[in-house]
Amino acid sequence: MPPPERFTDQHREKFFAYLDRLPAKDRPVYGFSGQRPSLWERLGGGTTYVLVLFFPDHVVFSTRRMSSHREAGRTTRLLAEIASIEVSPGPLRSSALIHFVDDRPIRLSSITPAAAEPLRRFADVGLTAFARSDLERDAVRAFFVACSRALPLPDGLFDEGD
Repeated sequence: MPPPERFTDQHREKFFAYLDRLPAKDRPVYGFSGQRPSLWERLGGGTTYVLVLFFPDHVVFSTRRMSSHREAGRTTRLLAEIASIEVSPGPLRSSALIHFVDDRPIRLSSITPAAAEPLRRFADVGLTAFARSDLERDAVRAFFVACSRALPLPDGLFDEGD
């Protein structure tokens, strides 16, 4: 797997080609990582790392341990349950507040601005906000990182013989 800073157009093509081979219901359309802010984190404790993957009909929140990146929990919600997504840009990172129809919001921070931009458009245009042709390079890189840790991607995906 290439480091995120070396994610080239060739890697992008192979990554999307792999996703296209997956059944439609198992194919993520977008993803990113963030952190769940808490009082414990403000007091110097660890933070909760969350991988978010959007699928055609649902969204998955995979909670990870910062030290080992092992999954500590997984929550699946239907896309129809999302009431709104509010994105707040910051000087270096953005935050997002995802409201659900049952009034149980999820707040995520430390999202790259490029990864947050499609979230901002989601309320207006739905899944077309995640159209591959409209994603910035850094948003695709965030999507790749989320998929590589949450799915995971197969070994040798970027081998030259592929």
